[in-house]
Amino acid sequence: MLKDAVQAERDQEADCARIDAAVSLAETAIAALASSDEAHERRRELRDQTILSVGDVRRNIIRRARQAEETRREMVEASFRDRVPSQSIIEYAAMLHDVSTSALVHHLQYLIRSGDLDRVEGVYHAFQNRADRHRYIGSFDEIAAQGVLADSGDELAKRLARICQLAQETDAKLTNWWLRHISPKTRNGIADEPAEAHPNTALGSNVESSDADEVRHYDKGQWGATLAYG
Repeated sequence: MLKDAVQAERDQEADCARIDAAVSLAETAIAALASSDEAHERRRELRDQTILSVGDVRRNIIRRARQAEETRREMVEASFRDRVPSQSIIEYAAMLHDVSTSALVHHLQYLIRSGDLDRVEGVYHAFQNRADRHRYIGSFDEIAAQGVLADSGDELAKRLARICQLAQETDAKLTNWWLRHISPKTRNGIADEPAEAHPNTALGSNVESSDADEVRHYDKGQWGATLAYG
């Protein structure tokens, strides 16, 4: 598995570099354009062509990140499964019964920062019994992996974490670049919607068709779903 992770990390780095190069090339071309209606249309063309051209690369990046996330989750689950919870951990998990699930996520982060791994195990078991845990599982798993695997010295865990980090950084970079090159009206329409909203849904009917086209061009280049930590 480690050998596969090494190759996946190399492939992730290469694909992220491809996107960086594509964005850099497009940015140079956009910066060279003058201010005119014709130049504005050309900027839109360059922006859309860039997003579409890296679509397959982005999908490969997110596929690796999701596979890495799943492997990390399995490693965390195995770590807790291999332990026999003490009576104090069982009692601590029971004490958290009335704590909201969202608060459990924040509490987990606090316990990891303070190094209280016994109570981390208690929070983990409490979280597994929550009916609404699916709403928070992405954040919870990421925090748990950071705490349980970070100090393990496991080379596989480090490479998996880097694969996820590269995906997150590259997506943020490309998304921010795209946002800089859309009309203010479209950008404001997206900003007014909840963060989890899909770009097309975010615009709804409050933007004109020409603005909505900007989002559709971007959406064609997306990988179809957002990372849990994005």
